[in-house]
Amino acid sequence: TGSVALYLSPTKALAADQLAALNALRLPTLRAETYDGDTDPGARRWIRDHANMVLANPDMLHFGVLPNHTWWARFFRRLKYVIIDEAHMVTAAGFNALLKIVEEPPAHIKFIFATTEPEKVIGTIRSRTHHYPFRLVPPEALLAYLQVLCERESVAVAEGVLPLVIR
Repeated sequence: TGSVALYLSPTKALAADQLAALNALRLPTLRAETYDGDTDPGARRWIRDHANMVLANPDMLHFGVLPNHTWWARFFRRLKYVIIDEAHMVTAAGFNALLKIVEEPPAHIKFIFATTEPEKVIGTIRSRTHHYPFRLVPPEALLAYLQVLCERESVAVAEGVLPLVIR
């Protein structure tokens, strides 16, 4: 039960890397799994029915998910987020296919286009979305903030540990 997210990356390798990063967070309620051509057929049903974050690639979405949309109906009913990573790699034809749903998205679904090159996203998509440029926090500022936070929360940190944390 609850909301689910679909994460699309251009490659299986990137999806696998992102899954490893998610699992490293050890979030107790996260049930994330990759769904690609190498996914064990026995695991596919569990992923459809129980994962709350599915990491896939456009080919698997096109050839494995959408043709079997009835199997995915429960997942799609709970879908809240669609994350398209490396969005600058989506072709013009791919963006044109997304245009209608981006223009009039279902009220319960949020589309997130993640890219380091927003200028490569076609103008019709850019004009219908918000752009939030994220920047890395400089290490000095992050170190100062963590020191204040640890002091405020009475967390003792051994000397030299915080510089390692912010690396």
